[in-house]
Amino acid sequence: MRKYLLPENCNTYKANLHSHSTWSDGCHSPEEMKKVYKEHGYSILSITDHNGLFSHYDLNEDDFLALTGYEVDFNRVHGNDYADFETAHFCAYPRERDNFTQPGLDMEYRSEKMRWTVNEETRKLLRPDGKAFSKSYDPENVNACLKILRDKNFIVTYNHPCWSVEDYSNYMSYDEIDCMEVYNHGCYVAGWDEYNGRMYDDILRSGKIIKCVATDDNHGTHDTCGGFTMFFAKKLCHEDIINAFDNGDFYCSTGPEITALYMEDGKLHIETKEKYEEIRLVTGHRRASRVCGEDHACFAVHPSCKYVRLEVVHGSKRAYTNAYPVSVLLGE
Repeated sequence: MRKYLLPENCNTYKANLHSHSTWSDGCHSPEEMKKVYKEHGYSILSITDHNGLFSHYDLNEDDFLALTGYEVDFNRVHGNDYADFETAHFCAYPRERDNFTQPGLDMEYRSEKMRWTVNEETRKLLRPDGKAFSKSYDPENVNACLKILRDKNFIVTYNHPCWSVEDYSNYMSYDEIDCMEVYNHGCYVAGWDEYNGRMYDDILRSGKIIKCVATDDNHGTHDTCGGFTMFFAKKLCHEDIINAFDNGDFYCSTGPEITALYMEDGKLHIETKEKYEEIRLVTGHRRASRVCGEDHACFAVHPSCKYVRLEVVHGSKRAYTNAYPVSVLLGE
């Protein structure tokens, strides 16, 4: 019996889940960003300006959805150069469409990078919720703040570990995350190797089965439309996209496109839009496999693999599925 991991009979919606406008340190207005992304076939844009949760529902149309979110940071300051800070960044997305209250917001927080604080009219739109988060860069504080976000019904994503110069000891300590950026385009074009499949596997092999997204984290024109997350949903509306986010009904990519993903007779099947160089099976053990030069692949799933995920590779471009626990796939 066939079990679809990416739902069949759904529409697909291309999304950028991490971006910055002139409301923080971006170069383009929300309206300008919408125009660019629509021209490149995107249906969803989340404008996740730094430390400020704002509605951009005025951008919504039948074929375009502005998904509410913001980016929160934690820093260990060294001098006056931001490039020397130790830092951890996370995006947070409220599940409720009309929730614009921001847990942990510090209205007095000032930083050159967070330039929205200069605009007093924009600041009037902010709605603090509860005690301000400490910006202390230590796992106990970070997890405590992220837990508040999750308890307040936000989805939390861990961002750009390479750009943040975080190592195994850092990212393995973050217990309160729902997914991570397996690719960040803005950091990649800036010189960082922000393909993070290895880090994703580190987290998965520890027993934390989280999801993965690819984003732009764009601040200008040079870093747009490079990483995307493709949602499978019935309708382009907040509720359906958030449900797809929660259910893992998506894959992410920098180019290759996946058209179907399902289990049948104990085997994992994938179909792609065209023939790509490689389709790789990645597991929690050393049982890996690959198929070359095809637009489909079928892999046996060994019961001891803990989890499986797939990567589609074409030159420098990759697509990633989410990870799936083998016990769930095999119905144990």
